[in-house]
Amino acid sequence: MGEVDPAFVQAIDQRPKLKPTILVDDEIPIIDLSVLSSSHGDTKQLVSEIGHACQKWGFFQVVNHGVPLELFERMEEVGKRFFE
Repeated sequence: MGEVDPAFVQAIDQRPKLKPTILVDDEIPIIDLSVLSSSHGDTKQLVSEIGHACQKWGFFQVVNHGVPLELFERMEEVGKRFFE
């Protein structure tokens, strides 16, 4: 790559003053779906947790989703074969 044309370089006083990003959470959010199979589950809390994970991280890990391990393993095998 060559040099950047000076016409595209902003003066230092015109550049955005960005704050350093500090990550407080250092683990991927885990969403427990077991509340969906419980008559006493708090679905509003679950929705709030999913929303927070999406806004803060953009993704999350789901546990207690009810997908049988055998089905998951078959899906993983098919995925591996597809990308070989």
